[in-house]
Amino acid sequence: MVPGLWIFITSIVILTVVLFYTLGKRGTLIGRAFLFLLACAWIWTAAFILELVSTTLEIKLLFAKIQFIGIVLIPVAWLHFALVHVGRRLKIHFWILIFLVVALSLIFVLLVPMPNLFWGYPSLIPVNGTFNVVDYDYGPLFTYVLMPFTNILILSSLGLLVHLLLEHHTLYKQQTLLIIVGTSIPLVMNILYIFGITPVTHLNYSTASLSITGVLFGYALFKFRYLDVYPLARDIIFEQMQDPVLVLNERKVIIDANRAAIGLVPVSVDLVGSDYHKLESLYFHEGLMDSLSDTGKSGPEDSVAIESRLFDVTVKQVEDIRGQGGCTIILFHDVTDRENLHRKIEELGRRDPLTGVFNRRELIFHIEQLYEEAYDKRLPLSLLMLDIDSFKQVNDTYGHDMGDRALETFAKVLFHSIQPTDIVGRYGGDEFIIVSLGTSLDRAIVMAEEIRREVSLQKLPTTVGDMSLRTSIGVKTFDFSGEKRLSNPATKLLAEVDEVLYIAKREGKNRISY
Repeated sequence: MVPGLWIFITSIVILTVVLFYTLGKRGTLIGRAFLFLLACAWIWTAAFILELVSTTLEIKLLFAKIQFIGIVLIPVAWLHFALVHVGRRLKIHFWILIFLVVALSLIFVLLVPMPNLFWGYPSLIPVNGTFNVVDYDYGPLFTYVLMPFTNILILSSLGLLVHLLLEHHTLYKQQTLLIIVGTSIPLVMNILYIFGITPVTHLNYSTASLSITGVLFGYALFKFRYLDVYPLARDIIFEQMQDPVLVLNERKVIIDANRAAIGLVPVSVDLVGSDYHKLESLYFHEGLMDSLSDTGKSGPEDSVAIESRLFDVTVKQVEDIRGQGGCTIILFHDVTDRENLHRKIEELGRRDPLTGVFNRRELIFHIEQLYEEAYDKRLPLSLLMLDIDSFKQVNDTYGHDMGDRALETFAKVLFHSIQPTDIVGRYGGDEFIIVSLGTSLDRAIVMAEEIRREVSLQKLPTTVGDMSLRTSIGVKTFDFSGEKRLSNPATKLLAEVDEVLYIAKREGKNRISY
């Protein structure tokens, strides 16, 4: 009876379970890499068990040769798995070198009669008088080529995984640590076997240790959904991105999130592993994915607000190689600065650059809007047209710079004299308009008088003393009851209030006419 045979049987059972589970993930690159690794481990372990229970040297050597298919390929599978795991590629000449070592080893194992460079004269050695093991009598190809080759590839895999461990998200650290431990155990056991340190002489427990590896890999697979959540060069693609990115699996579970995305939610919320729909209304934008256009992209008119930032959102469905399943990638592109700049430019286009009040185009737009509201609600609409008396004389006497200062001062008085709902704009030259919805003629006259008095108090220093300002104001209140709706109201309203202002000018300036 072989001591500890149950350990090897346990190992093959665990590897078989994990292998069959992983078959469902073969549509992904990482799934195929994991399958390759598991297949090599399974071949090695299964053939080793059959070798142990065999009684003749010929049968044992047959299964030993099958074992070496897994033994020779497993370091290649481990390296391939690690490269896929971290999203890196190996240059073609390295793969050629690896292929040559693998091909040479398998040719000598399977095809070249013994003795050869791989092994000499294998023989049976009794152990504890209960069973026999094979002394393979390894040659230089095994000792000086295959073993260094195996250790270099596995150590390289470990190096890639350790580098990943030091840089990634907590979930990936847990995954990667399990992979590292699972990789290290068979490596350590194999090194101990080479140096003759083993519980049973001549018995290699590396395959038995694969049961522990299977448990660790299985734990990573089931506990952390390893094949659903794995890094794809996250240090390059993900973590360096300034835009938040979420990756969802087919069940809409968040399987990845970069630092920018994690920053969108409170520290206590663990995005990775959470159901996206449960978090959408709390931290993102309720109905976000359902509200996007057929292109899976939000337009500039429906940017999503999250906290105090604005985002354009793109949702991309990524299918696997079979055109099924896959994942959903949600990209939040921060457009806050762009939208703020757009609003500033838009606002500048509505304002008079000198005085800061509405320009002529915007003023006319508001007059027509307020006219429609006044007409529908039967409210009075008062217009005040104002200009600076003798403004041309100001320019001729003191220069255009002083004329600009006069306009700025005049506009400030108007702006601070109106109600919050009133509109003030520069109509042209030194003419300004105030539009007040719901203001009666009497109240408009009071407002005009307050403005006239405040303007007269303004003093502008010049090289020859202070200059005073004066203004003439025309006031016109429109009552739309019983009138037919105008098709071009701004033109008529402005023309009528302009006539009233002309009366004030003709009667001596610095006065109000209505």
